[in-house]
Formats: sequence, structure tokens, C-alpha cells
Amino acid sequence: MIRIGSPQVESVAGSAYLKARVSVDDETARRYIAKTAVLKNCAWLTAVDYPPAAWRETGISPERSELRSRRYAGCELWFRVPAEYGEYLCTERSDAFVVAMLWYAMLTGSDIEFETPMSKRLHRGLAERLLPALAENGAGRIRLLGPVSDAVLPCAGAVGTGMSSGVDSFYTVMTHGANTPRPLTHLAYYTAFSLVPFGSTDVVKTFDAIDKIFDEEVRHASEVTSALGLTFVPVRTNLDRDFCRGGMIYSGMYRSLASTLALGKLFGTYYSSSSGHGRDLGARIIAQTQNYEHLICDSCQTETLTYINSDDVLRTEKLRLLADNPLFRRHMSVCYHLCACGECLGCWKTMFPLDILGKLDLFGDVFDLPRYYAHREELLRSFVGYAMKPGQESLKVTLEQLVRLAESESGDSAVRFRELLRAAMTA
Repeated sequence: MIRIGSPQVESVAGSAYLKARVSVDDETARRYIAKTAVLKNCAWLTAVDYPPAAWRETGISPERSELRSRRYAGCELWFRVPAEYGEYLCTERSDAFVVAMLWYAMLTGSDIEFETPMSKRLHRGLAERLLPALAENGAGRIRLLGPVSDAVLPCAGAVGTGMSSGVDSFYTVMTHGANTPRPLTHLAYYTAFSLVPFGSTDVVKTFDAIDKIFDEEVRHASEVTSALGLTFVPVRTNLDRDFCRGGMIYSGMYRSLASTLALGKLFGTYYSSSSGHGRDLGARIIAQTQNYEHLICDSCQTETLTYINSDDVLRTEKLRLLADNPLFRRHMSVCYHLCACGECLGCWKTMFPLDILGKLDLFGDVFDLPRYYAHREELLRSFVGYAMKPGQESLKVTLEQLVRLAESESGDSAVRFRELLRAAMTA
């Protein structure tokens, strides 16, 4: 069982916090340890430091094998915004906290019990659509236990989207401007977007690194927002630090939606930037949430929030339209390591289409192009190898898009890439 207390707002030193006590019982914590132990790129630190230190302060034993020292343990889950956004934090609903813990609950097969009402429409969408679909594909069958309400709360009606400075978020911003039916008013950046750095087992150092990454990405996103004449809102949360310890790969959209719901009195419409797949690839608990993004968006409306999948445009076509945009070329951030390494999947999914389109040389200030061209054949073989592995539906779609793009283009870059791609796929 996961229990969520009543949300409260607290103001501290120029910031406003939306907080609620989240408690996790012993057996649920044990199941989380066991389930995440076998998930690559997810289970960071659960092997050496779980439950988190914050739980121990409430009486739980430092040894995870001694979880039985307390029936329920946990701490406050919080969302932090600049003080001027405090009036938009929503204490009347448990929505943000339920959604924040949803993947944890589904992974462990644990019910969620909450004191403050959930939005009736959200509760129904989860209980009748999302949860049953995932329960058929690996998730535990869980219940959402608590009051619901269909009362309409005050809402400023802002129209927002996340600005991670990636291809999908830039495309969303560029296609929902002033002359569209629901033009954007706000861009957001959430801690929930962040991948946890790997390679360290030091909790303090790791989260210091995450804080630095967040600060730098906030600065980057705020520059883009300012250039577009929109309003910027950053949201931090302790979801990773004190509860999930990883899992962003499998819970990304839930995390983003939770941060949006925390500002339930601000956003009336929120565009969730499409992955560029063009279709849902199947709802499974151990799969990227982008694989079933339409299902999530359709299931997660509230009485005041319209949650929209931004588009169905393929990533290769997005890059075709964005490549000549000066703002995109200046501020694009696609690297998994945030350094334009040229050697990660994030870089490859961007560099390869740009190469085919004959546009990659425009990005010489972003990528190390001499290094890329010297090792292009090797990099392409590595990408094809990753995409052909079992369970890599998203990468397979990306590979299919590359093949179609290379076959449709007639420029010298496309001809050369087409030859390299065929060689890589038959190796």
C-alpha cells in the first residue's frame, strides 16, 4: 500500500512548495527493490541505498533487510516552484501525487490510498483505461482508494509545454504559436525530465550533480522561452531523491504530468511533446511511456486540464522542418550526456537524419563533425545493432524512418548514407 496525505503549500526563501506525506509499506518497498534490481538503467542505488535516507529519519532501519521496523515509512514528496507561482499550486486535489507514484505502484502491484480527493475525470481515465491496459502487459492490478470530486477549481487557463530543448519539444513550440487555435503561453522545465547520472554510489554527490544539471538546463530553457516571448516556469521535485531512485526511462510522462498537475490552477491546456513515433507501440509497464503516449494523454484529463499529445509527425520530418531554424541550431540539446558527445543514441537519432538531409554541416558548432565523419560507418553499425535488439520498439521505428528518409532523398549525402545503411543492416 502507498498512502498519500493531504497536500499543503509552504513558502520558503523565495520558493513555494506543494507537499504531501507519502508513505510506503514494508512489502511494497521490498517489491520495488526486487523489481528494479533487474531493470537496466533504472535501479540506480537500490542495491546499496534503499530505502532512501529520508525514510530512516522517520524510524526505519538503515538496513533494507530490516524494513519491518516500521509498518509504513516514507517522507514528504514535494514540488517546488518560484514564489510567484505559489498561488497556482493545487492543494484541493491529490492528482499530482497519485500520478507521481503511479509507475511505482503499478510496478509493485500496490494500491494507492489518498486523503484529499482526486479529480473525478482523472480517476476515471486511470481506473477505466490506463490501468487495465497496463495490467494486461506486466503491471500489477492496483486500485486508487479515496474520494473523488468533479468540482471545477479556479484555473488561469495557461497553455504550456515542456522545453527540454530537444527535437520534439522544439517542434511543439514552433507549431503551436500565436496563429494556432491554442497558442502557447508558458514553457516549463521539470526536474522529472532528468536522467540520473550513472557511475556513482554516493547519494550526495549524485544529487549535487543532478542539481547542477537542472540549473544549467533551466538557464538554457529560459533563454529559449525569452527569445520566443513566452513565460517560463521551472518545477523541481524530490521524486527521484526520496522515492523512485531512477526509472525515468519507464515513467517519463507520468513524472511530467505530475509536475503539471502540481500547478493545477495554472495550466488549462498542456501539450505533451510527441516522441515522433507516429503511432503507439504498445502499453507495457517496462517500456518507455512514449510508446503509448496517446493512451496516457487520452486517459489523463481533469475537469480543468486538457492534456494533448502534440502531434503525429515523424522525427525525421520534424528535423527537416527545424534544421534551418536559427533558434533550434543555437539551443538544441539532444545528447543523453548533455555534451553533444556524438556517441549516444540521442545524438545519433538527430545526426543521422540531418546527415541524410544534407543539413548536418549547419550544426558544426554543436557536434564534432570531423570526428563523426571519420567514424560514421562504425557509429551507424552500432546504432543498427542497438535497434535490432529485442524490446527496442522505439529504436526500430527510428531505424525504419532513417531507411525511408534515405530512400526518399536524392542528394549526395542521402546516396552515401543509403549505402552505409545497407551495409550496416546486412553486416
